[in-house]
Amino acid sequence: MFIVEGTYNKKKLPSRACFILSKRFNNNEPVLFGGPDDVTINLNNNIASVDILTDEKATGGGVQGAAGGAVLGFLIAGPLGTAVGAGIGSKKSGRDNTTLMITWANGDVWVVDSVNTEELAALKVAVATSKPKRSLSKPKKKASNKKTTYKDKISIKKPKFPHYWDLKVHKERSAKDTTTLPNISAISELQNLDGHNVAIKLFTKLFKEEIENYNNWKWKYFNLKIETEKEINTIAQHAIKKLIVTSNEASKIKDNSKDLEVEIEECKKSIEDYKSRLKTKEDELNEAGFFKKGGIKKEITNIEYWMKDSKADLSKAQRSLKSIIKKIKSIKEIKSIEKGGEEFVSIFSKTFPDEKKPSKTLKTKLFFNDEFFCGTYKKVFDEIWDKKIEDEINKIKEQEKKKKKTKAAPKELKTSKKEQLLELQELLDEGLISDEEFKDSRKTILGLN
Repeated sequence: MFIVEGTYNKKKLPSRACFILSKRFNNNEPVLFGGPDDVTINLNNNIASVDILTDEKATGGGVQGAAGGAVLGFLIAGPLGTAVGAGIGSKKSGRDNTTLMITWANGDVWVVDSVNTEELAALKVAVATSKPKRSLSKPKKKASNKKTTYKDKISIKKPKFPHYWDLKVHKERSAKDTTTLPNISAISELQNLDGHNVAIKLFTKLFKEEIENYNNWKWKYFNLKIETEKEINTIAQHAIKKLIVTSNEASKIKDNSKDLEVEIEECKKSIEDYKSRLKTKEDELNEAGFFKKGGIKKEITNIEYWMKDSKADLSKAQRSLKSIIKKIKSIKEIKSIEKGGEEFVSIFSKTFPDEKKPSKTLKTKLFFNDEFFCGTYKKVFDEIWDKKIEDEINKIKEQEKKKKKTKAAPKELKTSKKEQLLELQELLDEGLISDEEFKDSRKTILGLN
């Protein structure tokens, strides 16, 4: 089929743009493929209506269908109708031609011609099987019989926990904001453990650094500090496991700095030797006759090539020496611990006896980064927010109890002293109290007792 006039996603399609009927390879759903950008358009549940505007036959001639005569102008007014009208009757005689108007679900309208039987059938099936459109008017909300719960009464709502790649700095914080650690005893307790002196020193240093990093991370992204011991313990356990891995890596690093120093000296000697030989050959070249110069030049080229290799070997050895010195320096303390893996496992077992102890041969590299910190907070997120919500609900319950007590409390009748004395006199006159009782009560009312 070819476009006479129409739009795709509200953008005008060029006249005579071609679309063909096809099927998706994975589910055989019918689609139209083509246009200027080779787009694929679903037919199922995507067509609002299909109208036949003209149906010209090669035999018999004439124009049949709704577009005959003035009816076309009634169906399609404006420029679109003009374009269709111009297209009808201009076709060459001797072939069939069907012109359709397709209205898509998103409001696009196409007028197409040269529609074959298979395409027409597919369009009709798509219209017949399409799901009814939802009403644009909003349905009236039914009166809810749902009872108001305490969760509906509280002002706080549990937020959705973000993925670490979606983290955004809190509106009240900046990317460089830091804060102090909260006053939680577990932090100081974990910085005063017993065990191998060097192992404890390394753990304390790493734990202190990362507990501060985690606290600042939470402050920056959530405007909160560390809230639970579980967070602190997670950081501490991760630090011990990281030290086990580092200890195992350190045990495999060999100090070959002496060999590298020897190699560097040999490279330097070779370079000096090549320089001397090169100078000698250059002197020979200056004094040699014409026929000897070629051989000497070749020797000079070889010496320069060998000297270049020696310089490359020297640079490589120097880089390796610098790297190994740096590594040895960084692992000097942990490498000094005999059976370091076992020492750190022992610290873990003593500190967290209820947790499964890690393997002393742990090899997987561990990191303290946004992903780990996010996972640490997520472990306690539900617990913390459930507690906050529970506390708010309890506050509301207490307030309601106080209101009920206030309403239920009997009101004290306040009467004046004069009224009390008149009532007292009536009791005396009626003989309900004696003179002595009258006098005592009178003194009490007047505050003379």
